[in-house]
Amino acid sequence: MKHFFRLAIVLLGCSSMNGFALPKFTQKDLALHDKPTDCWMAIEGSVYNVTPVINDHLRSYEYALDPWCGKEATQAWKTKSDRKKPHSRKANLMLKNLLIGTLVP
Repeated sequence: MKHFFRLAIVLLGCSSMNGFALPKFTQKDLALHDKPTDCWMAIEGSVYNVTPVINDHLRSYEYALDPWCGKEATQAWKTKSDRKKPHSRKANLMLKNLLIGTLVP
């Protein structure tokens, strides 16, 4: 079901940029996706499904994403897990492709 949902968003072009409202998720919804094989995280109020890149990230960089699966990860994103370095422009563009919704209270 989750793959269908992601595909529907891509096919319909749903995003906040083209006038369509993104699906809304609560912290409880986010917490259900807390494994490396099903990993969502919230960054600056947006929810991302990072499952497709989680293994590539671990191979390419010196840290894993799975500690933030199912959690709010803004600070980790901004500092590359406390390494005090921002993510690159390329990483920010890649992240946009993983957007699936917004986090609501």
